[in-house]
Amino acid sequence: MGSRFLFITVLISLTMSTDPLIISHTASLTAVTEYAIPAKIFSMLATVVSALSIPLWTANVEALRLGEWDWVQRITRKMTLLSGGVVLVLSGVAVLIAPWVIRTWLGGRIEPSVVLMVGLGLVALVQAVAAPIFMVQNAAEVLRPQTLGYLLLLLILPAKWLVVSAFGFEWIPWVTGIGYCLVVWPAAWIGYRRVLRVRAGS
Repeated sequence: MGSRFLFITVLISLTMSTDPLIISHTASLTAVTEYAIPAKIFSMLATVVSALSIPLWTANVEALRLGEWDWVQRITRKMTLLSGGVVLVLSGVAVLIAPWVIRTWLGGRIEPSVVLMVGLGLVALVQAVAAPIFMVQNAAEVLRPQTLGYLLLLLILPAKWLVVSAFGFEWIPWVTGIGYCLVVWPAAWIGYRRVLRVRAGS
């Protein structure tokens, strides 16, 4: 089971961590810096998502063991709304203050793109919404749907290359966010429903 979680982690890393490499080959090294600094700021939202969702993993393991299905569904709905709402608000705040922070920090050498920052916020948001649903699947050890979802998400890598070449590196997180909605969200929902079907069959 541990190897399957590791495989999922590798898939996520391949999809999310190759953006600087794509930008360096399709735009410029300067563009990598202009991307990496805002991305570093918005990556802190991932810490918020983890803090909100990871405790659910252990809680769901115990709840599923005790057969408390109603609690699992109720807390998953609440945490999906809470996680998404918190990240939405924090993303909005980050879009507003990050330009000032970056200009102050770097003396105006980089003017962060609003399109880029909103896209980075979108990525954080779509991950935040899916995280509590994945915690149920992790607790139940139902990993195939999310594994397939993240495998399919690798298909966006060529799309990122094309989009950056045609429209600019600012749009690369938008490709990630839209791809996540198209393939990972459905995988999250399918896996969640599969866990709930265990209840129906028990």
